[in-house]
Parts: sequence; structure tokens; C-alpha cells
Amino acid sequence: MAPAAWQGAASLHFAQPQPGTTVPLPNQTFLMLSKKAFADLRAQGRYTYDQTVYVQQNDPANPLLLNGQPLDVLHVVAQGDPAELWILNNPDFPIICRMEHNPLGVNLLLSAIK
Repeated sequence: MAPAAWQGAASLHFAQPQPGTTVPLPNQTFLMLSKKAFADLRAQGRYTYDQTVYVQQNDPANPLLLNGQPLDVLHVVAQGDPAELWILNNPDFPIICRMEHNPLGVNLLLSAIK
């Protein structure tokens, strides 16, 4: 990701790079939100990515677990499509820990941190 994308991108790159290749992402993030999008989520409870508005949900009874421990994540649901994301509540590393019901068929679940 380019530094400018890390700061303010409003689009997510979904394609996996081929092994041994580099894919420049000047205007997109990969598996994480930009700092601006994360700041919008924290301040307003919503952010916009790829022309889709994602709204934070309040669901403390259903935590996302990693190695049996709950992760501090923000759960968002897209308006207008069924996509759901769980984003690590960390402004320095807002990685997408889980994605479900993505219309592009790209769902994921973080299974380990090394």
C-alpha cells in the first residue's frame, strides 16, 4: 500500500497477488482500513468504502474470538448489501479480522497472529 492509501484510501483491494509478485496499491488498502476511514468509524459510527456506507453495530453478546480470547473489534454492516466486517479496534493497525456475506464472494476469518 502506498503511504497516501494508508492515510486516506476509500477503496479495498480484494484480489490476491500471485506468489513472488508485487501489486502496487496507490489508492486502495488491502485487508485493513485507511486511517481516515477508521477515524470516521470511531467518530461517527460509520465510514464509506467503495461507495458503500458501513455502519457500526452494537453486539457485545457475540464477540469475535482468537485462540479462545475475545478480540477488541468494531462490527460494521454495509447498507444496501449483506456484507459484514469485524475490524480490529486499533488506529495503528485496523486490520479486517473477519468478513462475511461479501457480494464478491471474498469472505475471511483471521485465525492466528504470529
